[in-house]
Amino acid sequence: MTGTAARCFRCSPDVDYPTDPAAYSYLLGLYLGDGHLVTTDRVPVLRIYCSDAWPHLVDLCDAAMKAVLPNKVQRIQKKGCVAVQSTGKHWPCSASAARAGQEA
Repeated sequence: MTGTAARCFRCSPDVDYPTDPAAYSYLLGLYLGDGHLVTTDRVPVLRIYCSDAWPHLVDLCDAAMKAVLPNKVQRIQKKGCVAVQSTGKHWPCSASAARAGQEA
């Protein structure tokens, strides 16, 4: 198993929890507040919008994404905010784990 699959706590038999629980929890909070997961593209995209008024938030979001799963993180400047995004086949696995936790 290589790439993000090796770090996916839902798909890898060797990983039974997020490798960085604090970063995962932080990213989950950002996702639930100002983010969404696009699964209609060839590769899923996790996208979180951060206000220009909080530039340090962009850095923290970027770092959390890198700690949890992706190969790379992109920042796209929009009017009044920055879209911090990452592509990865295993982002839906992380989102389904969050939904499972909400249902419990």
